[in-house]
Amino acid sequence: FFTSFMFGHIGYLDMFVIDPAFRGKGVARPLYFKVIEALQSHGATGLVAHTTNDSARLIKILGFTPGRPFTLRERPAMASPPGPELKKGDPDRFMNHDKAIFGIERPHWTGFLAKDERVDLVAHGEAVAALRPRVGGGYSLDHFLAPDPADIVPLVDGIVAKHGAKGPLTVFAATGGHLESVLAERGFAVPEFFV
Repeated sequence: FFTSFMFGHIGYLDMFVIDPAFRGKGVARPLYFKVIEALQSHGATGLVAHTTNDSARLIKILGFTPGRPFTLRERPAMASPPGPELKKGDPDRFMNHDKAIFGIERPHWTGFLAKDERVDLVAHGEAVAALRPRVGGGYSLDHFLAPDPADIVPLVDGIVAKHGAKGPLTVFAATGGHLESVLAERGFAVPEFFV
């Protein structure tokens, strides 16, 4: 299966999973082209894909070029010690941080996260994160924006304290980056399927 989203004119391919029993049987390419056709019919003029080690080879064959590597980290639901108090994140600050960090405005992505009532936009100091509820419980931590990396630790600790017992917490972090090491120190591990 594929999960895909539209963010403005960008088609975002988030998950591409083929059951191992069906790999090598001609399932992936037709599925991929159907998804691309559907995204283009909704106005996609560009595509971004996240891959696992299992899907990376096919995505490269289909013409994608590797970008910055990210690692999926997940923390199972468990009680956590009290952490720093979090504030409600300011949507404008969230979008301005994103623009400053990435060098472009991405209103379809950050605006979606900042204004969706299901998303818990939280802040500590200047750091802001978007927590999107997952089906079945828990949260995907979709975006960590921190102009000062020192603000990441109290933000992560506050999120774990506030949401850690409610269900698993998952986040993609730049491989080898500061956020990934902070997550690892707090019990976020790489899921087996991602290795």
